[in-house]
Amino acid sequence: MEVVRGSDLGLFTPNYDIDPAREDGYLAWLHGEHLPRTLAEGSFSAISHCVAVVAPKRFQLLELMPAYTNFHSAGRAEAVKKLPQNVAEMMALRLGQTRNHHAEITRVDGPAASTRGPGVALGPVVYLLRFDIAEEGKVGFNAWLRREHMDAAARMPGLLSFRRYLTVEGAPANLLLYEFESVEASRAGALEEAWSTSRAEEAAASLTHDTHSKVLYERIWHQG
Repeated sequence: MEVVRGSDLGLFTPNYDIDPAREDGYLAWLHGEHLPRTLAEGSFSAISHCVAVVAPKRFQLLELMPAYTNFHSAGRAEAVKKLPQNVAEMMALRLGQTRNHHAEITRVDGPAASTRGPGVALGPVVYLLRFDIAEEGKVGFNAWLRREHMDAAARMPGLLSFRRYLTVEGAPANLLLYEFESVEASRAGALEEAWSTSRAEEAAASLTHDTHSKVLYERIWHQG
């Protein structure tokens, strides 16, 4: 197993619903206008837009940055001032949105990493775990992750990468992201097996999940 230190270490994760009656117009604007313009501004490396396979909220954006601080850069602040008037109207269509910023601290390539095409955009399928860790369980959880789980991820069939993030703005405090080549690969059983060992169950006992954790999304648009 090789721990990879990537160059795209920041992640912005808007998660939201859209009124089905407004969805087609919103997606045409988002994919055809807003996201390409966001990438052209220069603060982001790649963006994936995903739709729920199993998740309470229908849409998940995964916006990679060289560092999470890029979101608050002077260049981005200037770009925001120049946004067209329709941006506020379209953004208002997002229902129940959460907007978290994360910093990557660990990345491990999976067996399918060599099949990744050009670019760094996340997907085609992502499984996300969002959680907090009880103070008394942090040492045990981190030990399990380093000594067992990362090695299991490196052998998981169909996995492109496993990434651990700490949340620097928003909640909960931790995000694990598994990047699979297909929905079938994500459901093949290796992920469940990795979380079913005695050490995994002991580590998981210290975690607190909310209703928006343990979610599966499939990419519908990407660039970068």
